[in-house]
Amino acid sequence: MDELKPCPFCGGEAELIRGGDLQLGSTVHEQWSAGCKGVEDGDCCGVHEPSYFTSSFAAAAWNRRTPENAIREVIADMRMAKSPYCQAWADKLARALQGSAK
Repeated sequence: MDELKPCPFCGGEAELIRGGDLQLGSTVHEQWSAGCKGVEDGDCCGVHEPSYFTSSFAAAAWNRRTPENAIREVIADMRMAKSPYCQAWADKLARALQGSAK
């Protein structure tokens, strides 16, 4: 299975989603997308990529969404805000960033 980085926006766990089939002429293609997991639990932002014909393409598109340096800048900005809400999200993003470096 393709490995996915955490969501670049909320730090939540990501998942691959198998969509419906798409028929182009006589060929049937699977549709895959990647997105933030746990929308039902309210633990994520619900962001998803568009559909691709393979899970590998969907994972690659998801994993290059936002470079880790940009996430580090967002974490720094959120910590400067000094609001408990921003601090909590900064901590969550930092943990997700550490998990993606493994």
